[in-house]
Amino acid sequence: MNKRGSILIITLWILAILSLLAISFAHHTAVGIKLTEYHISSLKNLYICKAGIKRVRCELNTDKEYDSLNDSWSSNQEAFKNVCVGDGAFTVSYQMEDDNKDMITVYGMIDEERKININKLVKNGVRDGVRLSQMKKLFEILDIDTVIADYIIDWLDSDSDSQVDGEEDFYQGLSDPYHCKNDSIECLEEMYLIRGVTTEIFKKLKPYITIYGDGKININTAGKEIFMSLGMDDGLAQKILDYRSQDGGEDDLYSFKTLRSIIPNLDLTSKQKQTLTALIPGYLTVCSSVFTVNVISVLNNNKLAKRVNVILQREKGNIKIKYWHES
Repeated sequence: MNKRGSILIITLWILAILSLLAISFAHHTAVGIKLTEYHISSLKNLYICKAGIKRVRCELNTDKEYDSLNDSWSSNQEAFKNVCVGDGAFTVSYQMEDDNKDMITVYGMIDEERKININKLVKNGVRDGVRLSQMKKLFEILDIDTVIADYIIDWLDSDSDSQVDGEEDFYQGLSDPYHCKNDSIECLEEMYLIRGVTTEIFKKLKPYITIYGDGKININTAGKEIFMSLGMDDGLAQKILDYRSQDGGEDDLYSFKTLRSIIPNLDLTSKQKQTLTALIPGYLTVCSSVFTVNVISVLNNNKLAKRVNVILQREKGNIKIKYWHES
Protein backbone atom coordinates (compact mmCIF):
# COMPACT_ATOMS: atom_id res chain seq x y z
CA MET A 1 0.00 0.00 0.00
CA ASN A 2 2.80 2.44 0.89
CA LYS A 3 4.56 1.55 -2.35
CA ARG A 4 1.42 2.22 -4.38
CA GLY A 5 0.86 5.49 -2.54
CA SER A 6 4.42 6.58 -3.25
CA ILE A 7 4.04 5.78 -6.94
CA LEU A 8 0.78 7.75 -7.04
CA ILE A 9 2.38 10.77 -5.37
CA ILE A 10 5.38 10.64 -7.75
CA THR A 11 3.02 10.34 -10.71
CA LEU A 12 1.02 13.34 -9.53
CA TRP A 13 4.21 15.39 -9.13
CA ILE A 14 5.33 14.43 -12.62
CA LEU A 15 1.93 15.42 -14.03
CA ALA A 16 2.06 18.74 -12.14
CA ILE A 17 5.55 19.49 -13.43
CA LEU A 18 4.59 18.55 -16.99
CA SER A 19 1.48 20.73 -16.71
CA LEU A 20 3.57 23.69 -15.54
CA LEU A 21 6.01 23.12 -18.39
CA ALA A 22 3.13 22.95 -20.85
CA ILE A 23 1.62 26.17 -19.48
CA SER A 24 5.00 27.91 -19.58
CA PHE A 25 5.62 26.74 -23.12
CA ALA A 26 2.14 27.87 -24.20
CA HIS A 27 2.68 31.29 -22.60
CA HIS A 28 6.10 31.61 -24.22
CA THR A 29 4.61 30.63 -27.59
CA ALA A 30 1.75 33.13 -27.18
CA VAL A 31 4.22 35.92 -26.35
CA GLY A 32 6.33 34.94 -29.34
CA ILE A 33 3.28 35.04 -31.62
CA LYS A 34 2.30 38.48 -30.30
CA LEU A 35 5.83 39.80 -30.79
CA THR A 36 5.90 38.40 -34.31
CA GLU A 37 2.53 40.01 -35.05
CA TYR A 38 3.85 43.30 -33.63
CA HIS A 39 6.98 43.22 -35.80
CA ILE A 40 4.94 42.35 -38.89
CA SER A 41 2.51 45.19 -38.16
CA SER A 42 5.39 47.59 -37.50
CA LEU A 43 7.04 46.60 -40.77
CA LYS A 44 3.77 47.05 -42.66
CA ASN A 45 3.35 50.49 -41.10
CA LEU A 46 6.88 51.44 -42.09
CA TYR A 47 6.27 50.56 -45.73
CA ILE A 48 2.96 52.40 -45.70
CA CYS A 49 4.86 55.47 -44.44
CA LYS A 50 7.38 54.96 -47.22
CA ALA A 51 4.48 54.87 -49.68
CA GLY A 52 3.39 58.23 -48.25
CA ILE A 53 6.88 59.63 -48.81
CA LYS A 54 6.78 58.31 -52.38
CA ARG A 55 3.54 60.26 -52.89
CA VAL A 56 5.20 63.32 -51.40
CA ARG A 57 8.07 63.00 -53.86
CA CYS A 58 5.58 62.87 -56.74
CA GLU A 59 3.92 66.10 -55.57
CA LEU A 60 7.32 67.80 -55.24
CA ASN A 61 8.59 66.59 -58.58
CA THR A 62 7.34 69.54 -60.64
CA ASP A 63 9.04 71.83 -63.12
CA LYS A 64 7.56 75.06 -61.75
CA GLU A 65 9.99 77.91 -61.21
CA TYR A 66 8.22 79.10 -58.07
CA ASP A 67 6.50 77.58 -55.03
CA SER A 68 3.36 78.80 -53.29
CA LEU A 69 0.70 77.71 -50.81
CA ASN A 70 -1.54 76.94 -53.80
CA ASP A 71 0.73 74.07 -54.90
CA SER A 72 -0.36 70.46 -54.45
CA TRP A 73 2.37 69.79 -51.87
CA SER A 74 1.01 72.50 -49.56
CA SER A 75 -2.60 71.50 -48.95
CA ASN A 76 -4.07 68.46 -50.69
CA GLN A 77 -6.54 66.22 -48.87
CA GLU A 78 -6.98 63.90 -51.84
CA ALA A 79 -3.25 63.15 -51.96
CA PHE A 80 -2.47 63.15 -48.25
CA LYS A 81 -5.50 62.33 -46.07
CA ASN A 82 -6.18 58.68 -45.16
CA VAL A 83 -4.78 57.31 -48.40
CA CYS A 84 -5.33 53.53 -48.52
CA VAL A 85 -2.26 51.36 -49.09
CA GLY A 86 -2.41 47.59 -48.62
CA ASP A 87 -3.67 46.78 -45.12
CA GLY A 88 -3.70 50.39 -43.92
CA ALA A 89 -3.56 54.07 -44.82
CA PHE A 90 -1.20 57.02 -44.52
CA THR A 91 -1.78 60.67 -43.74
CA VAL A 92 0.63 63.55 -44.36
CA SER A 93 -0.28 66.54 -42.20
CA TYR A 94 0.77 69.16 -39.66
CA GLN A 95 -0.84 71.46 -37.12
CA MET A 96 -0.89 75.25 -37.41
CA GLU A 97 -2.73 78.27 -36.03
CA ASP A 98 -5.36 79.92 -38.22
CA ASP A 99 -6.12 83.64 -38.25
CA ASN A 100 -8.21 83.19 -35.08
CA LYS A 101 -5.30 81.48 -33.27
CA ASP A 102 -7.15 78.14 -33.34
CA MET A 103 -5.18 74.99 -34.14
CA ILE A 104 -6.14 73.38 -37.45
CA THR A 105 -4.87 70.36 -39.38
CA VAL A 106 -3.36 70.95 -42.82
CA TYR A 107 -2.89 67.96 -45.12
CA GLY A 108 0.39 68.69 -46.79
CA MET A 109 4.00 69.68 -46.13
CA ILE A 110 5.83 72.65 -44.66
CA ASP A 111 8.47 74.37 -46.73
CA GLU A 112 11.40 75.49 -44.59
CA GLU A 113 11.83 78.68 -46.64
CA ARG A 114 8.85 80.20 -44.83
CA LYS A 115 11.08 80.34 -41.73
CA ILE A 116 14.24 82.10 -40.57
CA ASN A 117 17.40 80.01 -40.77
CA ILE A 118 19.06 80.60 -37.40
CA ASN A 119 22.39 79.22 -38.60
CA LYS A 120 22.60 82.20 -40.99
CA LEU A 121 22.87 84.53 -37.99
CA VAL A 122 26.58 83.80 -38.26
CA LYS A 123 28.56 83.93 -41.49
CA ASN A 124 32.08 82.51 -41.67
CA GLY A 125 32.19 82.40 -37.88
CA VAL A 126 31.20 86.08 -37.48
CA ARG A 127 27.77 87.44 -36.52
CA ASP A 128 25.63 88.93 -39.28
CA GLY A 129 24.33 92.21 -37.83
CA VAL A 130 21.42 92.55 -40.26
CA ARG A 131 20.11 89.04 -39.65
CA LEU A 132 20.60 89.44 -35.90
CA SER A 133 18.43 92.57 -35.91
CA GLN A 134 15.80 90.64 -37.89
CA MET A 135 15.90 87.82 -35.36
CA LYS A 136 15.51 90.24 -32.47
CA LYS A 137 12.52 91.79 -34.22
CA LEU A 138 10.93 88.32 -34.38
CA PHE A 139 11.62 87.87 -30.67
CA GLU A 140 9.87 91.17 -29.95
CA ILE A 141 6.85 90.10 -32.02
CA LEU A 142 6.69 86.79 -30.12
CA ASP A 143 7.24 88.50 -26.74
CA ILE A 144 10.57 86.77 -26.09
CA ASP A 145 13.53 88.45 -24.37
CA THR A 146 15.82 89.61 -27.20
CA VAL A 147 18.96 88.82 -25.18
CA ILE A 148 18.35 85.16 -26.06
CA ALA A 149 19.16 86.05 -29.68
CA ASP A 150 22.60 87.11 -28.44
CA TYR A 151 22.96 83.81 -26.58
CA ILE A 152 22.18 81.99 -29.84
CA ILE A 153 24.86 84.03 -31.61
CA ASP A 154 27.41 83.10 -28.93
CA TRP A 155 26.49 79.43 -29.39
CA LEU A 156 27.08 79.74 -33.15
CA ASP A 157 30.05 82.06 -33.58
CA SER A 158 33.68 81.00 -33.37
CA ASP A 159 34.97 83.76 -31.08
CA SER A 160 34.97 83.80 -27.29
CA ASP A 161 33.81 87.40 -26.89
CA SER A 162 30.37 88.04 -25.44
CA GLN A 163 28.59 91.07 -24.06
CA VAL A 164 25.85 88.94 -22.48
CA ASP A 165 27.81 86.11 -20.79
CA GLY A 166 26.80 83.40 -23.22
CA GLU A 167 30.18 81.87 -23.98
CA GLU A 168 32.26 78.97 -22.62
CA ASP A 169 32.65 80.31 -19.07
CA PHE A 170 28.89 80.27 -18.49
CA TYR A 171 28.39 76.70 -19.72
CA GLN A 172 31.41 75.42 -17.82
CA GLY A 173 30.04 77.03 -14.65
CA LEU A 174 26.83 74.99 -14.71
CA SER A 175 26.26 72.16 -12.21
CA ASP A 176 26.45 69.77 -15.20
CA PRO A 177 28.96 71.62 -17.39
CA TYR A 178 29.30 71.26 -21.16
CA HIS A 179 31.04 73.18 -23.93
CA CYS A 180 29.66 76.12 -25.87
CA LYS A 181 29.42 74.65 -29.37
CA ASN A 182 30.69 77.60 -31.44
CA ASP A 183 29.33 75.96 -34.57
CA SER A 184 26.12 75.44 -36.53
CA ILE A 185 23.03 73.94 -34.92
CA GLU A 186 22.39 70.46 -36.32
CA CYS A 187 18.84 69.91 -35.03
CA LEU A 188 16.39 72.41 -33.55
CA GLU A 189 16.17 70.54 -30.23
CA GLU A 190 19.83 71.44 -29.72
CA MET A 191 18.56 74.89 -28.79
CA TYR A 192 17.56 73.52 -25.38
CA LEU A 193 21.31 73.60 -24.61
CA ILE A 194 21.49 77.36 -25.23
CA ARG A 195 21.25 79.69 -22.27
CA GLY A 196 17.75 81.06 -21.67
CA VAL A 197 15.91 78.70 -24.04
CA THR A 198 13.09 77.11 -22.06
CA THR A 199 10.40 74.72 -23.27
CA GLU A 200 7.93 77.61 -23.51
CA ILE A 201 10.31 79.75 -25.56
CA PHE A 202 11.24 76.85 -27.84
CA LYS A 203 7.56 76.12 -28.56
CA LYS A 204 7.01 79.79 -29.44
CA LEU A 205 10.01 79.87 -31.77
CA LYS A 206 9.76 76.47 -33.46
CA PRO A 207 7.13 77.41 -36.11
CA TYR A 208 9.29 80.34 -37.27
CA ILE A 209 12.87 79.01 -37.31
CA THR A 210 14.79 76.39 -39.25
CA ILE A 211 18.33 75.15 -39.81
CA TYR A 212 17.78 74.42 -43.51
CA GLY A 213 17.90 76.46 -46.70
CA ASP A 214 20.04 79.35 -47.90
CA GLY A 215 18.44 81.86 -45.53
CA LYS A 216 16.12 83.52 -48.05
CA ILE A 217 12.39 83.77 -47.22
CA ASN A 218 9.80 82.59 -49.74
CA ILE A 219 7.40 85.52 -50.13
CA ASN A 220 4.72 83.09 -51.39
CA THR A 221 4.64 80.97 -48.22
CA ALA A 222 5.89 82.99 -45.22
CA GLY A 223 3.58 84.44 -42.61
CA LYS A 224 3.08 87.94 -41.25
CA GLU A 225 5.45 87.55 -38.30
CA ILE A 226 8.31 86.61 -40.61
CA PHE A 227 7.64 89.51 -42.98
CA MET A 228 7.60 91.98 -40.09
CA SER A 229 10.81 90.51 -38.67
CA LEU A 230 12.46 91.37 -42.01
CA GLY A 231 11.61 95.03 -41.41
CA MET A 232 8.30 95.30 -43.24
CA ASP A 233 5.63 97.41 -41.57
CA ASP A 234 2.26 95.89 -40.68
CA GLY A 235 0.61 97.42 -43.74
CA LEU A 236 3.15 96.01 -46.21
CA ALA A 237 3.02 92.53 -44.65
CA GLN A 238 -0.79 92.57 -44.83
CA LYS A 239 -0.76 93.71 -48.48
CA ILE A 240 1.35 90.68 -49.41
CA LEU A 241 -0.97 88.32 -47.54
CA ASP A 242 -4.10 89.92 -49.04
CA TYR A 243 -2.66 89.66 -52.55
CA ARG A 244 -1.80 85.97 -52.04
CA SER A 245 -5.24 85.15 -50.60
CA GLN A 246 -7.10 86.02 -53.81
CA ASP A 247 -8.45 83.18 -55.93
CA GLY A 248 -6.11 82.91 -58.88
CA GLY A 249 -7.70 79.81 -60.37
CA GLU A 250 -5.71 77.09 -62.10
CA ASP A 251 -3.22 79.67 -63.40
CA ASP A 252 -2.35 80.67 -59.80
CA LEU A 253 -2.55 84.33 -60.80
CA TYR A 254 -1.87 85.75 -57.34
CA SER A 255 1.38 84.02 -56.49
CA PHE A 256 4.64 85.83 -57.14
CA LYS A 257 6.29 83.88 -59.93
CA THR A 258 9.49 85.96 -60.04
CA LEU A 259 11.15 88.48 -57.75
CA ARG A 260 10.59 91.15 -60.40
CA SER A 261 6.84 90.62 -60.19
CA ILE A 262 6.57 91.53 -56.49
CA ILE A 263 6.62 95.34 -56.54
CA PRO A 264 4.52 95.87 -59.75
CA ASN A 265 1.70 93.70 -58.38
CA LEU A 266 1.31 95.52 -55.06
CA ASP A 267 -0.15 98.94 -54.32
CA LEU A 268 2.75 100.34 -52.31
CA THR A 269 3.80 103.59 -50.70
CA SER A 270 7.23 104.92 -51.60
CA LYS A 271 8.60 103.75 -48.23
CA GLN A 272 7.21 100.25 -48.76
CA LYS A 273 8.81 100.13 -52.20
CA GLN A 274 12.14 101.09 -50.65
CA THR A 275 11.78 98.33 -48.06
CA LEU A 276 11.09 95.66 -50.68
CA THR A 277 13.80 96.97 -53.00
CA ALA A 278 16.32 96.51 -50.18
CA LEU A 279 15.05 93.03 -49.24
CA ILE A 280 14.58 91.43 -52.66
CA PRO A 281 18.25 90.87 -53.66
CA GLY A 282 19.48 89.04 -50.56
CA TYR A 283 16.56 88.13 -48.32
CA LEU A 284 13.57 87.09 -50.44
CA THR A 285 12.87 84.31 -52.94
CA VAL A 286 9.85 82.81 -54.72
CA CYS A 287 11.14 79.23 -54.49
CA SER A 288 11.36 76.56 -51.82
CA SER A 289 13.79 73.64 -51.81
CA VAL A 290 13.52 72.06 -48.34
CA PHE A 291 10.34 70.50 -46.99
CA THR A 292 9.27 68.97 -43.66
CA VAL A 293 7.09 65.88 -44.04
CA ASN A 294 5.15 64.26 -41.18
CA VAL A 295 3.69 60.89 -42.21
CA ILE A 296 1.44 58.75 -39.99
CA SER A 297 0.37 55.23 -40.98
CA VAL A 298 -2.38 53.15 -39.35
CA LEU A 299 -3.28 49.54 -40.11
CA ASN A 300 -6.90 48.52 -40.64
CA ASN A 301 -8.56 47.19 -37.46
CA ASN A 302 -5.36 47.81 -35.54
CA LYS A 303 -4.49 50.52 -33.05
CA LEU A 304 -0.80 50.27 -33.89
CA ALA A 305 0.41 53.37 -35.74
CA LYS A 306 3.76 54.69 -36.91
CA ARG A 307 5.02 58.22 -37.43
CA VAL A 308 7.92 59.16 -39.69
CA ASN A 309 9.30 62.70 -39.75
CA VAL A 310 11.44 63.49 -42.80
CA ILE A 311 13.25 66.52 -44.18
CA LEU A 312 13.47 66.45 -47.99
CA GLN A 313 15.65 68.66 -50.15
CA ARG A 314 14.73 69.22 -53.79
CA GLU A 315 17.49 70.25 -56.15
CA LYS A 316 17.73 69.98 -59.94
CA GLY A 317 14.98 67.38 -60.20
CA ASN A 318 16.51 65.21 -57.48
CA ILE A 319 14.96 64.83 -54.01
CA LYS A 320 17.29 63.90 -51.16
CA ILE A 321 16.50 62.85 -47.60
CA LYS A 322 18.25 65.20 -45.17
CA TYR A 323 16.72 63.83 -41.97
CA TRP A 324 14.69 60.75 -40.97
CA HIS A 325 13.10 59.95 -37.61
CA GLU A 326 10.65 57.14 -36.73
CA SER A 327 8.41 56.86 -33.69
